[in-house]
Amino acid sequence: MTRFLLPLLLLSFRFGAAGQSYQPRIAPAACPIKLDKRLVATYGYLVVPENRQRPQGRQVQVPFLFVRRPTQSATQHVSLYSTGGPGYSTTANLDSIGYQSGLLKYGGVVLFDQRGTRRAHPCLECAQVPAAIKRGYRTGLSKDSLVRLAVTQCRQRLVRQGIDISAYTTQESAEDINDLRRALRLDSLNLLGISYSGGLMLTVLRLHPEAVRCLLLNSPLPSAVNYEEGGLLNINEALEQVFATYAQDSAAHPHHRQLRQQFRTYFTAITGHTFTLSYAEPGTHDSLRLKYTKAELLDAIVNRLTSEQVQTIPGVILDIVQGHHWRYVREQVDQAFAGDPALSLGMRYSVYCSEQLAYADPTLEKQQAQVLPWLAGYP
Repeated sequence: MTRFLLPLLLLSFRFGAAGQSYQPRIAPAACPIKLDKRLVATYGYLVVPENRQRPQGRQVQVPFLFVRRPTQSATQHVSLYSTGGPGYSTTANLDSIGYQSGLLKYGGVVLFDQRGTRRAHPCLECAQVPAAIKRGYRTGLSKDSLVRLAVTQCRQRLVRQGIDISAYTTQESAEDINDLRRALRLDSLNLLGISYSGGLMLTVLRLHPEAVRCLLLNSPLPSAVNYEEGGLLNINEALEQVFATYAQDSAAHPHHRQLRQQFRTYFTAITGHTFTLSYAEPGTHDSLRLKYTKAELLDAIVNRLTSEQVQTIPGVILDIVQGHHWRYVREQVDQAFAGDPALSLGMRYSVYCSEQLAYADPTLEKQQAQVLPWLAGYP
């Protein structure tokens, strides 16, 4: 591990930007990812002010890994990747990187964790929220009400710890990326973003065009787009592509080509309905009467809108409309009880509350449900 720490110690330097009143620095740390011994790697934390408007105040530590082959430039043709969310950890998604890894095909790569995520300090974790969801399933109490209470309690706890929640935003993360680039003495970057981080990379481009060599964005969510006002419309558009493709499938049964209408009719009819089934928590033998709604059933469909699983959606819909819920509900509830160790909900809420919900038009949100009654009330 010494070979990882030495470059970090050399990188703890001062540099000044015009008008910049703080000096970003890099703190060494043991790399949690197994790396091929031939690779040149730098793992640690970018240390910067939590709130750049108060540069002498509290600091945050943002994890990153910079890795390259010895034959690749230490300053040029470097790509930086951050996962989506907001709130997911990029580095926690990898356990190892080999010498021939596709990540290194075009040069060195920086894996960047957004501030407030799982391996960052502080981590804006909200353990109360998954606990509230579990309690709702166990007791039959309203999960929405329990989650609202849990989110309030989480916010109060973070504030008591002295965390400035207003500093956990897309713009601050974009500034973190540019500070990290400068601290590592990198030229302009190839920025790779997916979903939320696609919008993050666009923000870097807007604030620091000199820092960007090129952009590669996968299903980006630009910060200018309000998800709450168009989320159901986008889900419906994706499902429309599935229905259209399935209707043209010569192997499909003629009756099944009415899948679109079957889906719409069924999910419109069960809006507001509550179902029950017998469920045993993983690792237990005692069962409980679990209540669920069409939200869990839609989750089972929407979560399959990926290149790996999209082809299974017609069969899932046919099962559900025929009343075969158990398998799909259990799948969703098992995930709820297992939790998501890679997600920091406090960071997610901080970004969405300040950048999405605060600007969402309730009228437009309601209109989606009126236009798409089969998706009304979701998620």
